[in-house]
Amino acid sequence: SFISTQSRSIQLLLMITFPVYYRNQTLYGSISPSPIRILTKAMASEAGKAPAIPGRRVLMFPLPFQGHLSPMLQLADVLHARGLRVTLFHAAFNAPDPVAGYRFVPVGAGVPAADLVPTGSDADFVGALLRFNERLQGAFQDSLREVLEEEEGARPACLVLDSNLRGMQVVADRLGVPTLVLRTGGAACLVAYMAFPALCDKGLLPLQGTTTTPT
Repeated sequence: SFISTQSRSIQLLLMITFPVYYRNQTLYGSISPSPIRILTKAMASEAGKAPAIPGRRVLMFPLPFQGHLSPMLQLADVLHARGLRVTLFHAAFNAPDPVAGYRFVPVGAGVPAADLVPTGSDADFVGALLRFNERLQGAFQDSLREVLEEEEGARPACLVLDSNLRGMQVVADRLGVPTLVLRTGGAACLVAYMAFPALCDKGLLPLQGTTTTPT
């Protein structure tokens, strides 16, 4: 079935991606293996059987652009089909369509989209990502704290974050929520990112003799 095929594909992505970030703690903080076991157990459960972990909640926060939203929502579908409850945080300016059985929590309703969305042929995508993390970090902390208080002590299994939302992981660490990182890029992109630490250790990055021109 589509769901079982999707589950196997995403489970493979979890197995490949999360250990990479677990080892690279200097960039992404410590990541407990416990939520990995929870998610892989849920996805490994066969259709028609009792939910693997009934009632556990998974929090998710995708980057609000199509190539990032779709993979996160696909992962949410798989986890929800296996009995996990899903709460999806999302940027207010690009809310996904509501889905029955999910909880949607908008973040940063007062932040203008123009401050966060790169536009034009010379768009500064890196700057936009930095602004997104900076401008929504406080709002996300308020929203996450409110969700945790409403759960009355029932801690979520984990928060699944887009790999570009480093600022949100800082918030989760501050509030004691374990995090996992989902890379939505292709395998070649993942391999390139995995090479960065070694290139830095060898002194090849940052490039020597280059300067950054302020924009």
